[in-house]
Amino acid sequence: MRECAADVSQSERAGGARCRGHGGAGDFGGTLALRPLGHEGFKFQPGQFAWLTLNITPLSMREHPFSMSSSGDRADRLEFGIKAIGDFTSQIKDVQPGTRAYLDGPYGVFTTERYWDSAGFMLIAGGVGITPIFSILLTASERNDERPFLLIYAASCWEDITYREELEALKEALDLDIVYVLRKAHDGWEGETGYVDKAVLERHIPRHRGSRHYFVCAAPVIMRAVELALFELEVPITNVHMEHFDLA
Repeated sequence: MRECAADVSQSERAGGARCRGHGGAGDFGGTLALRPLGHEGFKFQPGQFAWLTLNITPLSMREHPFSMSSSGDRADRLEFGIKAIGDFTSQIKDVQPGTRAYLDGPYGVFTTERYWDSAGFMLIAGGVGITPIFSILLTASERNDERPFLLIYAASCWEDITYREELEALKEALDLDIVYVLRKAHDGWEGETGYVDKAVLERHIPRHRGSRHYFVCAAPVIMRAVELALFELEVPITNVHMEHFDLA
């Protein structure tokens, strides 16, 4: 287990307007940033997660799984985008600089690193499921990856889109298209609305389904619907990769 010092970043990493909660879009709890103590850093592949423990005491030794949102090539600084959905995550905003944090990991195979020969990637995110996908895109941009990326990002409303400004900026460094799907679209919205269903996917995924790998991270109900839709659209099952975040 690696020991780190922790602080909460209140930067624009949350994206968009603050509509509920603290430090970001929707009920986004904030960005927890860590730096290494006594070692060279924490290496991981973009899309992976780690088990995080803060302030270990005999009364507080519970680990919580979170995906890294920072670049996989930055071992000297880790960032976690955390949604306030429970007692622990709701308290992230109150973590003080210098707090001791302990990480166990990295874990997971939800990473594009395993598919270096893929012609491109389809990324489908819902809510805080954008966290590992943002790490994938950020790392790809820093590596000057020339392959095409398509991000389909579902949110309840425009203000709930986390990393919105950062994602738009990544278009300058990547061959990146973004499709936002809003359940509660504002007046004048001309993009996709409702849910990420078969019709939405059919409009945007490539004709040659097997030429891409598909990474899906969202709430279980969204993931089940997307998985079924991709199957019906004849996407090879070996090209579909799912990551659940409901443990956090």
